Amino acid sequence: MAFNQNRRLLFGVACWFSWFSLMSYTPILAPYVKSLDASYQMVGIVLSTYGFVQMLLRLPLGIIADRYNTHTSIIRGLMVLCTISAIGLWMWPNIYATLLFRMLSAVAATVWVLHPMVFASYFAAHETSKAMGSITAIVNCGEMAGMLAGGIVAQYWGFGATFLLAAFSGVVALLFCLPLKDEPIPVHEPIRGTDLLVIARDRILNLTGILGLLLQVVTYGTIYGFTPLVAKKMGLSNLELGILTTMFMLPGVLAAVMSGTFWGRRIGELRSIVGGFIILAITCTVIPYATSMGMLYFWQAVQGFARGYIYPLLMVVGLRHISAAKRTTAMGYSQTIYGLGMFIGPLVVGILGDLFGLELSFVVIGLISLTGAFLAFWQRKTLAQG
Repeated sequence: MAFNQNRRLLFGVACWFSWFSLMSYTPILAPYVKSLDASYQMVGIVLSTYGFVQMLLRLPLGIIADRYNTHTSIIRGLMVLCTISAIGLWMWPNIYATLLFRMLSAVAATVWVLHPMVFASYFAAHETSKAMGSITAIVNCGEMAGMLAGGIVAQYWGFGATFLLAAFSGVVALLFCLPLKDEPIPVHEPIRGTDLLVIARDRILNLTGILGLLLQVVTYGTIYGFTPLVAKKMGLSNLELGILTTMFMLPGVLAAVMSGTFWGRRIGELRSIVGGFIILAITCTVIPYATSMGMLYFWQAVQGFARGYIYPLLMVVGLRHISAAKRTTAMGYSQTIYGLGMFIGPLVVGILGDLFGLELSFVVIGLISLTGAFLAFWQRKTLAQG
């Protein structure tokens, strides 16, 4: 048990710094791209490549990790990419280099397929919900700290300094991960084509994957996409952008910690998921019409809280019935579907923003979130089987 505790600590810290690195420039990325004389559509393209790359790579990554049991080794390699992509963004401040290195950072972010599986392996089988909630909270804390620090650094030392901060954090993440080794799975068979077909036909996994897609459309179309531009139009500084993303992440951390206990057991997984999507729909609609910084912060906190508890619940419901030997592949499959949402969100907002303005774009994203609530309620019997 003590050995597992040590591995949890090392791996948790490595995950924390890894996501600190990847997310530290998220609050300033859209304004940074806009400062390169890009249109809303071009901003959307740069932001959406993050999801597009992950959509392509997450399933193959899960298959490789399951087949060869190289989870930790792959994680170390992807941590190296965190640093390389950040250094590239710092060295070449033009739109096409930004697009290229944003795609490279997306490759690094495919690591999320592996993080929950490796962390859960340090827990007993009956503690899966606890492990999922804990790793989500750890990652959210890293993201929150990175966004806040990135905004502060950009405010006082400029965009370039934020990219250097991300590069340094990637190195620290790698150092904490180096002592960890790939642990053999006791009962493990190579993934076959028939296994992939079974996973791809799994109704529960597909349903939670689609709900996750809609959740990512909301997240990457708003706070990880164009909400910072809404805030910039209100006159917020880079430091205040960092605070804005912190107001999104902090409630999400608290909600994620309670996802396997309060939300899942007391409120109920279905009620929590449906209610969360309704809350997200409301916040997406009202955020672009906020008339003060305080109001913007408030609605961002509400949005972050709802997103924070929906995400781990979807993982638990979708993967609980999958065997341990195939769970990483199943995670990769569901994350591939999620990646489509990360691609669609910024692209839709960018295109509609150029055509009709950001306000209408956010209303459309709100309607997409409402669709998630309807779908979850309509398919409540399927979710109950997860």
